[in-house]
Amino acid sequence: MSAFAFQINRRRFLATSAAATAGTFMLAGIDPRPALAKSGIPEQASGYYRFNIGDFKCASLSDGTLNLPAEFLARDLPKEKLETFLKQYYLPTGTISSQINLTLIDTGEKLVLFDVGSGPNFQDSAGKLPDLLEAVGIAPEDIDAIVITHAHPDHVWGLIDEFEEAPRFPNAHYYINAVEYDFWNSADILTKLPLRLHSFALGAQRNLKPVADRITFINPGEEFITGLQAVDSPGHTPGHLSFVVTSNNETLLVTGDALTHFIASLQHPQWQPATDLDGNVAVTSRQKLIDMAATERLRVIGYHFPFPGVGNIGREHNTYRWIPDAWNWGL
Repeated sequence: MSAFAFQINRRRFLATSAAATAGTFMLAGIDPRPALAKSGIPEQASGYYRFNIGDFKCASLSDGTLNLPAEFLARDLPKEKLETFLKQYYLPTGTISSQINLTLIDTGEKLVLFDVGSGPNFQDSAGKLPDLLEAVGIAPEDIDAIVITHAHPDHVWGLIDEFEEAPRFPNAHYYINAVEYDFWNSADILTKLPLRLHSFALGAQRNLKPVADRITFINPGEEFITGLQAVDSPGHTPGHLSFVVTSNNETLLVTGDALTHFIASLQHPQWQPATDLDGNVAVTSRQKLIDMAATERLRVIGYHFPFPGVGNIGREHNTYRWIPDAWNWGL
């Protein structure tokens, strides 16, 4: 039984059990429903969104949210111009929320997870993946492959279980671009980065080295798992990869951080986010991916787009716009 099938059956069991329990309480004259007016609205539930790409079963999994200074959107833009843009789209001008959307693909042969989130040591508002997997009935042991777009904290700091001091996904094989791996593990990495990013490098090494013996290096253009092909998209980091997932004539573009904002990245791809290590190269990669997605009408998942981050990119006059999925609750 696949992890997805187990998740469906588990939900049905829980729903049936809950209904039976509620009925028993009602017969006894007790209303088991929470008194929200007294207890308040419960905290936000973890995010899990299912969708299909051809014959592949897919899901967007939320690792939570990053809270970032608004100027991270465009380090090269005057503050006044950035604030005007943010106000135009009813976005906060101080701190912006950036979602973390992981992609899970069940190919029928392998259960593949793209990136692993930030673990417990980056921001308190993130690192939600372990609890979410448990909630939907997917054990870490079920994951067959981990595909890494790049080695920033919110993508690889969840590789190691801090409590067990061991890989969080014990049965997984790992895939990453050799350029990316070598960059973060180079002996002189701290001399290549500003001081504010030194923790990024040390965290990448801490999480990548324990799984080094299970890593396969992949190249742009390579189909490394049936239906999964790497796409060259450097700039955000030197070896950043995006991916196309294809099944039965349907294709999903997993962008990683080549696109980082659902409005700014599409309407102003020339803007340079603060986390792009090589801004000019990143602009070229971003423009290439946007054009490919719009021209080929690809489904897209944006790692930092509003959850679930699944939708399409459409052309609009001389720019582009994000068209989010209309949720299908029947999957």
